[in-house]
Amino acid sequence: MLTKETPTDFSAQVSARMLELAAALPSSSQQVVVSPTGEDLRRTLVEACAGHAPSAALPPVVTLFAVRVASIVELLHLASLLPDDSQAVFGLAAKEAAELGGAVKRAVAATAADLKRGELVQQRTGQLFRLACVLGGQLAGRSEADLEVLGRFGMDLGAAFQSLDETSDLEEARDCFRRALAQLDELSDQRVRERIVGIAQTEWSRLQ
Repeated sequence: MLTKETPTDFSAQVSARMLELAAALPSSSQQVVVSPTGEDLRRTLVEACAGHAPSAALPPVVTLFAVRVASIVELLHLASLLPDDSQAVFGLAAKEAAELGGAVKRAVAATAADLKRGELVQQRTGQLFRLACVLGGQLAGRSEADLEVLGRFGMDLGAAFQSLDETSDLEEARDCFRRALAQLDELSDQRVRERIVGIAQTEWSRLQ
């Protein structure tokens, strides 16, 4: 991975990694992974929380881990939507997380358990956004206090997008979005805060 042929765009690198991982799946499940649908916000949150900026690319080793954890988040998203293939895709995410070990493995296992139980369907987007933000923050070596902030931000941002997607109550969605941005006031790194706010606002404006 990350050879001369590897795409330079982060999202494209995540897609390339998912292609690699799909080779380990039964043929009936491979197409689910190699042809994902949906927006790129989850993987973008991983990248931003890991410290990437257009003017300052991540070090190669951080990029490698960021690509892998973003792939895990994407796999969990797919598994939560596709019951017929969910066990195989959950297993693939768990295997990738186990190889990364430590805090990544624990965070992924907790989120996967919630998604499998199906008790938090209305919070699914928030759970996945939270995981993306926390894993990105872990890669950057952020403090426990910052990880808590990023986790709350991810949950509230996910609630905003879920409300926008599932209901006609735009004001409720806006309240969740404002609450998400307010969480970031406690983040210790101002440059990262501004970067994440910019990403969230851009995506929010695009979807309304």
